[in-house]
Amino acid sequence: MRTDTPQTVNLAEYEPYPFTISQVFLDFSLHETETRAKARMLVKRERQGEFVLDGVGLTLNSIILNGIPLSSTDYVLTDE
Repeated sequence: MRTDTPQTVNLAEYEPYPFTISQVFLDFSLHETETRAKARMLVKRERQGEFVLDGVGLTLNSIILNGIPLSSTDYVLTDE
């Protein structure tokens, strides 16, 4: 979540992200009226927690997990 004012995180309250992302592959298709971006990531769960991606101002077209397309009931999409 993005805010106009940076959020202070005290060291005692810090929790590491529950996943590691060791590789990211990006593919961009540039057109006059739109840009499409495709991202493929190698993600490993390290501990319990939610996998959260920020995409403010973007349109989500699809999510494919391990080669299987997810339906909109498989994830939460917010306006934040």
